[in-house]
Amino acid sequence: MIKLLVRGSLVTLIVSVSVAAQDAAGLREALDRAARWESYQATLEEIVEEESDGQGQSSTDRFEFVFERDKGLSVKQGRKLKISVGAKSVSQNRDGAWKLGKAGSGDKAPHLVFEGLGSTLADISSAREDKNTVYTATPDLTGATALLAGNFKDVTSKGVEPELKCSAKITVDGDGAIIKVVLTCSAVRKSKSSETSVRVTRTLAFSNLNATKLQIPEEANHLLTGGQ
Repeated sequence: MIKLLVRGSLVTLIVSVSVAAQDAAGLREALDRAARWESYQATLEEIVEEESDGQGQSSTDRFEFVFERDKGLSVKQGRKLKISVGAKSVSQNRDGAWKLGKAGSGDKAPHLVFEGLGSTLADISSAREDKNTVYTATPDLTGATALLAGNFKDVTSKGVEPELKCSAKITVDGDGAIIKVVLTCSAVRKSKSSETSVRVTRTLAFSNLNATKLQIPEEANHLLTGGQ
């Protein structure tokens, strides 16, 4: 009986390890494919919740992206629009006027975060939802910081970076393409007089993969090309 129990436990362990390895391989493959996308549309919603001394507050930001490789990236937040092409960028204010500038370090397409992300994820598991596969994983500090960085508000600037606790859900469709990433991070920011609990939820959704065209308005293109 004991031998049977031990043998059964070993079989269960081997199967579990095999399934975990398959999950990790499947997710890595999807991440590698996403890093090579030619174009897409994307939306990002970020919800920041803070609580201190029994008082809470929350804020929500939403961004829209259009990316086309070898052409550029546009980022829209409300009525503000920024288009980056190479080292140049143009921004449109709420009044509709365009201004030429330089692309900053944060002007990166959202999919670039997937490069090398697989090695930062642990405890990977998967579940089927209709035709999709939903992967659940725990990113380490490097992965969490990468997922939180970009053209938008970065929770690490709030002083909570050292003790981030994060979980990620990555949805892959039936064609093996990532269509949604939900990242939830929480931490406690401490000061001499108080503690503040911070929770950030970011939902990044992709659509129209490899079939999107970036449209650059004539005035913006005139600034980007120097009138050529």
